[in-house]
Amino acid sequence: MKLLRIAPFLKIGLCLQTLLVAGCAGSIDESNGQLEHHRPDHKPPTFPAAVEQLAQRHERIVVESHSNEAGALERELHEQMDIVNWLPELAADSALKKQDWEQVQTASKELLNIYQQVDATVHGSPRGEWPAAVSKIPPIVETLTRLVPRSTDQL
Repeated sequence: MKLLRIAPFLKIGLCLQTLLVAGCAGSIDESNGQLEHHRPDHKPPTFPAAVEQLAQRHERIVVESHSNEAGALERELHEQMDIVNWLPELAADSALKKQDWEQVQTASKELLNIYQQVDATVHGSPRGEWPAAVSKIPPIVETLTRLVPRSTDQL
């Protein structure tokens, strides 16, 4: 009779043990024993590379917006928003000073807001006009481009 009362706890314990053993998806680095996380292929390794990709991808997004291939445009747009989200992290890993990093943070928020508006337009049915704010993207990217040399200055 006591075994029946304990059985539910055993089941819960076995489930928890299975979860602990399985852990999260990832692999363990043999050299240091730490869990490695997946790095998306489109994540730039550095702040300068991210800024360069922003400019190139923006041009592709503009071109793809005129095509009938919605899937390619959506993928490019979502990857662009990923890169915009990574900008502050990549800038923090560079030699930028706090004031410059704050410019990156502000630019990132502005770009994300604009690309979210574009994304909403792309997902709209029928496809509407792009938000007027899209014209602000090149000057924002130019501001980021001017910060690139400072991001590689030696400390």
